Amino acid sequence: MSILATLGVVCVASGLLLSGVHRHTSDLIARREAAQIQQALNRIMPQADRFVTMEPAGAEERSEAPPPIWAGLNDRGQPVGWVVLTSSPGYGGAVRTLAGFTADGRIARVEVLTAPGETPGLGSRISEPAYLTQFSGLRAPVAFSADGAEGRGRVQAVTGATISSQAVLDGVNRAWKIVAGIREKR
Repeated sequence: MSILATLGVVCVASGLLLSGVHRHTSDLIARREAAQIQQALNRIMPQADRFVTMEPAGAEERSEAPPPIWAGLNDRGQPVGWVVLTSSPGYGGAVRTLAGFTADGRIARVEVLTAPGETPGLGSRISEPAYLTQFSGLRAPVAFSADGAEGRGRVQAVTGATISSQAVLDGVNRAWKIVAGIREKR
């Protein structure tokens, strides 16, 4: 058998093996991500008895897929708030953020779902409570504080990780625009 034929057989066998592994693991990965999101929803909006997926208005008119939105409902089926999953470019890739908003329009809680490309020990600090808890209770849109000045709707960026911090801030503000549209239609 020639070297080209051997390489061809190895390539085909490798492709089939990778395809089989992908088919076998993709359902498991999807189930784990769904469980991770459900746990985060419960942490972001613990006062909700259940969550329902929403379809944003005008979704059929957009060229890109709208971000996932969940309404947190109380035991009477009334919304207590909304949670939106956004993705924003960070320093080393996409930063996926879940931002929850109460029915009165305040930020309930923010969580970074994934930030795989952020620098360990620096940009990865956007996932820590010290950064994320400063969003809770604020009214959006949110901006960075200038010169360390605190104020309504203002947060401090992680020192040395402005791009990563901006990714979270952009995600929260994009989520707010969606929630504000939902609140206007109520």
